[in-house]
Amino acid sequence: MNGKGAVLVTIVSLLLASQVILVSVAVLPSQAMGLALTIIPPKLPADNGTYSAVVVSLVDSNGLPSAALSNLTVYLTSSQTNIASVPDNITIPVGSEYAVAKAKTTPTPGITAITASSHGLMSDYAQLTTATPSGFPSKFRIFVSPSSLLERADTGTVRVELIDAAGFPSKAITPVTALLSSSNVSIANLNQGSLTINPGNIYATGTFRSSGSYGQAVITASSTGYGSGGAIVTVVSPYHCTSACGPYELRLRLLPGTLPTDGRTYSVLEVGIANSLGLPTVSSSNTIVQLSSDKPGVVAIPDYVTIPAGNISVLTPLTTSSLQGVASITALTSSLVPGNVSVKTVIPAPSRLQAYVAPPSTFVSTYGNSPILVIQLQDSDGNPARARNVTDITVTSSNSSMVRGPIQMSAGVGVDYVLTHLTASGSGQSVLTASSQGLSSSQVDLQLTRSPLVDQLTASIPEETLYGADTMYTNGTATMTLSVSFLGQPVQNLNVSWTVTGGSVSPNPTKTGSSGATSTTFKPNKVGTANITASASSPLTGPIILTHFIAVFQAQTTTTTGGTTTATATTKTVTKSTTATTTVVSTETSYSTVTSSTTFTATVTSSTTIATTATSPTTTTVTTTTTSLSTSAASTFAYATLGATTIVILTVAALAAWVLRGRRP
Repeated sequence: MNGKGAVLVTIVSLLLASQVILVSVAVLPSQAMGLALTIIPPKLPADNGTYSAVVVSLVDSNGLPSAALSNLTVYLTSSQTNIASVPDNITIPVGSEYAVAKAKTTPTPGITAITASSHGLMSDYAQLTTATPSGFPSKFRIFVSPSSLLERADTGTVRVELIDAAGFPSKAITPVTALLSSSNVSIANLNQGSLTINPGNIYATGTFRSSGSYGQAVITASSTGYGSGGAIVTVVSPYHCTSACGPYELRLRLLPGTLPTDGRTYSVLEVGIANSLGLPTVSSSNTIVQLSSDKPGVVAIPDYVTIPAGNISVLTPLTTSSLQGVASITALTSSLVPGNVSVKTVIPAPSRLQAYVAPPSTFVSTYGNSPILVIQLQDSDGNPARARNVTDITVTSSNSSMVRGPIQMSAGVGVDYVLTHLTASGSGQSVLTASSQGLSSSQVDLQLTRSPLVDQLTASIPEETLYGADTMYTNGTATMTLSVSFLGQPVQNLNVSWTVTGGSVSPNPTKTGSSGATSTTFKPNKVGTANITASASSPLTGPIILTHFIAVFQAQTTTTTGGTTTATATTKTVTKSTTATTTVVSTETSYSTVTSSTTFTATVTSSTTIATTATSPTTTTVTTTTTSLSTSAASTFAYATLGATTIVILTVAALAAWVLRGRRP
């Protein structure tokens, strides 16, 4: 190595020594070794519905997502078909990471184990849970107060409550009219034929009267599209009590016993008087009852209520809060046994969103394998809850380079979850956040790995110019090579077509061989930038389109006279957006410096290096003039011409490579 090379290597070594270089090696997915089973959402409505919720994916030995090299059959089973059933098998298509199977639930809530298996792969299983969906009003529940009356003319209250399929109170979305009927009007004669539950309310209240006959009657509420409900009214026989028939205890009853956490007041607490047999009785004087709640922050009640003389019971208001819980209500009076009842408050369903992603980790390709995002509406217990009205959902990503957003989704009335395939790119991790007005938001991690498809288009140019890599002269050729591998295996017999601007290629088309590579030869036909594009497609790889750019320069001209070869270099102007110092170094080791915007002439009789080193941002124009060189050795001359008459703008790394490669960038 000469002195200049030694100095340059020292400079490069110092630069490298002054920095900490971190090298990150990405592990690419490999061939599948097992199956992964994901249920999204993991809890489905027990309603005889069919849901695309069983995701079967492929993983390699490191747990990274893999893909099918050919169509793959996967066999599915359910341990409890009375809970949910799945198809006998599904197919993961060639090149795909996963397939989605449908699960059909039954009205019976419970848990079943879904198992996926395939020949030569490790099997997997996951639990699928079904629950009665909540949130959407679907049926009536009826209450009467008092439920037991004395054999006398009296008046009672009938209340029709709107509930969801899970039995929780559900506020009316639109006015709901319930038709009322009595099975025995002599026992319970209704004062109205219907009750209307207005939007935002959970019940409506009416009245009935008894005529003095004893027995039982069933009051029924019904409406098209809703499950009917009923309650029994009992008029006690006059012979029910022969002794100790006077007031003995306080009896508390709720109609209904579960209320929404909405801060509203509901007249649902029945405070009554009963004898020692638990049957209704009356007091000959007003009965003042003291009331208390052990959790006034959940349910608040009045301190006192009065049962008028001659009355069996009275309805008392309760006020809920925004807190969910259970409160114990106690009733006390000086002469009667205390009464107690518990009231439950729940956050109206749906109350929150829950986001799920499947498969847990995936790769993205032009062929598909898009991650699946599911947003489920849930109640406060995590059970599926159906939308009471159209619910707009916004999903944002913490990594916009992977998933651009926001993503807009919408759950229709009566729907408990929505699904979409994400348009994602790159690799890494992103946190997806789902939000909707009035509902608690949810977050889920999205993991993307690098695609197992490795494709590369390269150019091999025997005689590159001093303008750098991927440059050539108009009289040269370049060998273009496309190599393709998938899951670490070469992709064979892939038909490749070639298109080019600024020249021609031959042969065209070509086909990849056993190494997964194929080549063609490019010949330029003009000066400028040539674009060479390789295009291919297969079920395994999906579409492949790669383009390589080559800068083509006019070939140098030479003439020979009497055994002496003379070369002429053309004038060239180089513009660089930096403040530059241009140094001309000759073999005589003489140095001269040319600064910005200066024209200089270099005429040398042996190989010379002209290097420009950038120092700070500004504009520098360097112009060379025609230089002639004579030598008797044509081979030596050709080499010297390239070294003596071309200006090269180099970085430190490129300058080092130039010296080590014999001054040929």
